[in-house]
Amino acid sequence: MMKTKVLSTVRILTFFLVFGMIIYGCDNDLTDNTLYTITFNINGATSGTAPQAQTVKSGSSITLPNGSGFLKTGQSFKGWNTSSSGMGSNFNANSSYIVTGNITLFAKWEISTFTVTFDTNGETSGTTPQAQTVNYNSKIILPNDNNFSRIGFAFAGWNTNSSGTGTNYITGFNFTVINNITLYAKWITVPTVFGAYTNSNLIYGSTYFNTTITFNSNSSLSANWSYSIGGPFSGSYIISYDTLNGYFILTATILNVGNNGGAFNTVTKMFEIVNSNSLRLISSNANILCGNNFNRSN
Repeated sequence: MMKTKVLSTVRILTFFLVFGMIIYGCDNDLTDNTLYTITFNINGATSGTAPQAQTVKSGSSITLPNGSGFLKTGQSFKGWNTSSSGMGSNFNANSSYIVTGNITLFAKWEISTFTVTFDTNGETSGTTPQAQTVNYNSKIILPNDNNFSRIGFAFAGWNTNSSGTGTNYITGFNFTVINNITLYAKWITVPTVFGAYTNSNLIYGSTYFNTTITFNSNSSLSANWSYSIGGPFSGSYIISYDTLNGYFILTATILNVGNNGGAFNTVTKMFEIVNSNSLRLISSNANILCGNNFNRSN
């Protein structure tokens, strides 16, 4: 009797042991322990290193790396993609990714945009040129001073420093944009030229003659010269800055009477302001040899 009970107990224990092993085996079969590797390709980055590959079990979740540690010149990192062309499936940086197989994820790049801001740097009237936002490595034409001015100063182009001690750029220059930047108006104090300037050796055709031009503080002028009827003639002048050549130009407009006292003629003469005591004639609409200096006579 006792022997029968023992056998029954053994059979029952054996049954549960075998049953448990079967159930355990089935559960084990349902769990996929396959390992997969996720590789990261930084896809043309110009500096830095790719994030380390990750090998995990199938069905695991990983956090996709951000863009720290690598850069691509002129491009912004926009996450990961299943294709190097960026035309596959997109995944955001720092997002969760469920691993279901071996895969390479490629850095997705988009061209960066940058803004050029203009600062008129103390102008007394007018409007600041509008900022321009363009793609990396694009070119913009730097504006002139048509819409702003500063009393007592001439606009001399743009500079990377408000003090004017940085890099200079002339108006109309094709500026290549590679980052965000502020360009400051560069101002130069207008020289004082009030007074009389004389040249006694100016050549008209083959004739030497004396010329005196007096510049007044109200932008008017008077002129006398020894040929024709001599003057005095009236007129006006303006001073501007030649950003290309780097000097001030005085443009004098003189109302002249012809030799026979007939029709009025207007003569325009342009001078480089060498300094406050000397002007160099650089152009004239009359048959006058240029390059001669006018020196202050009073």
